[in-house]
Amino acid sequence: MGDAGALPDLSHFALGTNEYPDRSTTLVLQIKDLTRGEVYELRGPGIDGSAVLQAIIEPKNLFERLAVNGSLFPRGIDVVLVADDAIVAIPRTTRLVGRGG
Repeated sequence: MGDAGALPDLSHFALGTNEYPDRSTTLVLQIKDLTRGEVYELRGPGIDGSAVLQAIIEPKNLFERLAVNGSLFPRGIDVVLVADDAIVAIPRTTRLVGRGG
């Protein structure tokens, strides 16, 4: 598990191939909080409409960095966010559609 604040450029990680997308990276990142902080509205397969995630995440541009997944599918990077005893999985198909305070 790594500190999300020290996350290097995503080009450093395996993205899989079109034939073997399962050979991509799943990042497990320790973040500050999954119960308060900035509000993120997410959409994607498996989400009925949209879902709201409230979290304190460093780097603050994590979802912008993950936007590259949209052009890579079926390749890409999956993310698991962990804070204390809470966990949230962000598959490569999930998109940020809004932010709030």
